[in-house]
Amino acid sequence: MGLFSFFKDAQFKKVFIFLFLLAGVLEILHFIVPKRSFELVDLIANIVGVLLVYSLAIIYKRWKHE
Repeated sequence: MGLFSFFKDAQFKKVFIFLFLLAGVLEILHFIVPKRSFELVDLIANIVGVLLVYSLAIIYKRWKHE
């Protein structure tokens, strides 16, 4: 939802980068938080989720301008 609110190119890219980094940082923090464990599958799922939403936002953006 956050990506859809920032369709200007500069802001859109910043939000995408932020969400991509957030997915990684949150999973890496599982090393520090007690009773939590880092799992590569979760990291990959987070990254795939961000990429999927990014792709859908790009498709919507192009469809809306046609």
